[in-house]
Formats: sequence, C-alpha cells, structure tokens
Amino acid sequence: MDNRQIADWVEAARHDLDTVELLLANNGHPDVIINHMHQAVEKLLKALLLHGKQSFRKTHALDSLLFDALPLYPALDLVKASILNLDGYSAKLRYPRGDFLTGKDLEKADSYYRQICSQIILMSDIPDSMRMLKSISIKAGKLP
Repeated sequence: MDNRQIADWVEAARHDLDTVELLLANNGHPDVIINHMHQAVEKLLKALLLHGKQSFRKTHALDSLLFDALPLYPALDLVKASILNLDGYSAKLRYPRGDFLTGKDLEKADSYYRQICSQIILMSDIPDSMRMLKSISIKAGKLP
C-alpha cells in the first residue's frame, strides 16, 4: 500500500470525526453520532494496518481490526476495552429493533471514542497523514 491509500483512509476518518463534532453541537440523533464514531475508529484502524504493511479483510468489526493491529501497535492495548465497548453498539446501529440508542448510550460511546482517538494521536508510530488529526480537538466535555 502506498502513502496515498493511507492518507485516503485518514481523510475519510476525518470526515467522520468532523461529522461527530457537528452532530454533537447540533443535538443530533445518538444512533447516527455513534455510527460516525464507530466509522471513524474503523477507518483509523485500517489506516494503521496499511501503515504497518498489513492487509485487512472487508469488515466493520472493530474487534477484528483491533486484534490485527495490536501486534503492530501495542499501545492500542491501552484502549482495547474502549474499542471493544464501542464495537458493542454495532448491532444496534445496523438493525433497529425498538431498542434505540439513548443519550446515556451516547455519553458512554463519546467517552470511549475520545479515549481511542486521543491514544491513536499520541502514538509515535502513526502515519504522517494521521498527524494532521492532532489539529482536531479531542477533549472530553459535556454533551449538548
């Protein structure tokens, strides 16, 4: 994989990161916001895998991507629980069954999401294109 493909995944993740912030600021629907959080983390993990010269299968499962990335990026172990917890929302995001995600779910997901993004940004062995994410304000705060 070349640097352009890695940068494309990072840029796609940035779109989700930006969308999360816009939706949070405008009281968006929790399920839509959590979906973009999940998508952003998925794309960042895929960029890390490509940077580590590792291919990945077509999946949206954060747990699978995490376990592929851990040998290359041991620092991800610090946010393993957060990644697995965020991935736990996956079924509710894809298959509405009347148990819609709530503001309380969003608060938990937001905490996981910010821990994950902060850890990835702090890692020293990330792709150069991912360093631009440092300009994104990843700080815990009150949700609207």
